[in-house]
Amino acid sequence: MSNEFEVDQNGVHWYIENGKRETGIKPDEVSALDFFRPDWRDLPRAEVVKILTTTEKQKAKPSPLVFSWEIDLDAETPALVERCFPAVGVGCMYAQPGIGKSAVAIDLSYRIASGAAEWAHQSINLHGDVVYVAMEGGESLKSFIRGWRREHPADYDGARVAFYFASETDQELQPLVQRMDPRDGHFYEVGILQLDEWIKGKDLTPRLIVLDTQVDMMDPDSSENDSAPSAQMYRAAGRLAERLGCFVLFLHHAVKTANRTDKPTYRGSSAFAAKADVMAYLQGVSSGRGNGKLVFEKRKPFGGDDPKVNYQGVRDDIGDDLCVSWGSPNLAELADTPEAEAEERRARTRVAIWETLHEATKAVVDADTGATVDAPVPFSGTGVVNAMKELATREDDRLDVLFGSNVIRDLLVEMNEAGQIVNVADSVGQGKSAAWVAGRRPSPGGED
Repeated sequence: MSNEFEVDQNGVHWYIENGKRETGIKPDEVSALDFFRPDWRDLPRAEVVKILTTTEKQKAKPSPLVFSWEIDLDAETPALVERCFPAVGVGCMYAQPGIGKSAVAIDLSYRIASGAAEWAHQSINLHGDVVYVAMEGGESLKSFIRGWRREHPADYDGARVAFYFASETDQELQPLVQRMDPRDGHFYEVGILQLDEWIKGKDLTPRLIVLDTQVDMMDPDSSENDSAPSAQMYRAAGRLAERLGCFVLFLHHAVKTANRTDKPTYRGSSAFAAKADVMAYLQGVSSGRGNGKLVFEKRKPFGGDDPKVNYQGVRDDIGDDLCVSWGSPNLAELADTPEAEAEERRARTRVAIWETLHEATKAVVDADTGATVDAPVPFSGTGVVNAMKELATREDDRLDVLFGSNVIRDLLVEMNEAGQIVNVADSVGQGKSAAWVAGRRPSPGGED
């Protein structure tokens, strides 16, 4: 049976019989029928009207209210990634183009799926399947996957990361918006129902779902500047996270600026940021495309200083297939790390300082005595930091040290007093350039 319709300026679909409008189907009812009953246009008009006017009574459910003695106050759920992502929740990571947000997300995905101990120098407590929804950039994303496989061949095989490439399938993922099911009058987030079905079809138990990008998951008829659809999308993602017991991470665009090293500003309404449990951004650095800094600015379940970690984009010999390599954590983290771990990092930093000065020191022949001596290196605290960074770009084992100038200067004073380095100019803390030579090599364990 074929029905004739006429759509008016308000989007109402009218049945046309004998040249006259008979019954109007509202736009939200059309959307719901298209999803739940795609054949509705071929059904008799009376049957469609019956579907829309008949709702099933909800079965009585027990009250969701609980008394305080029914609450397990001692239950603790470990974080997905310590100090970064809780086990269950919703977050957003945003950046300007070319900073590497998809590459960073790929690294996070494979580390969780492969059983890696850390991500961005933070402990991964929960491992398992990952679902990555790629609504754009399928080919570039595959280059990041190849890059990760190249750098981590032993961990790549067996890592259960399941991808949805929107450009390579005729199964279109619906946005995270509400639609009313005309069969029972309930509202559902149709995109969530699809994802849930696809996840079950692959027998996945995800710890993480990445939605790349945020704007592609919104109602196409709305704007990212509108607060209501943005907040609704995050509420829907929160319900998906609760249902599956996982963390849902949106990747989002930042406002483009002339300088990629500017602190980014996310696009659109701030309503989603208010709903998010975690907000983080990637900020470019001056050393090239694909390099940047990961900065957390909101971590609702966690306390202490927000982690800040540099990363580099490591490419193959012909400059393709980028993979993220993590640099040293920012010094602000020192106050929030356990004392033993902090001292261990300080010890590694002392060794790195000594090695930096030792490598930079030039052997010269004393004109008076003819003896070979070490010429002092003119280094301010910042100069030592920069020299250490240069070494770190060439030697991976130099990465996990402290690079903050203030702490470096404090360590220079400590090492000078311990005879591990010698300041010939004896001008530390006096605003003058120091002249350093390497002294007695410090122990990696922090003991002399």
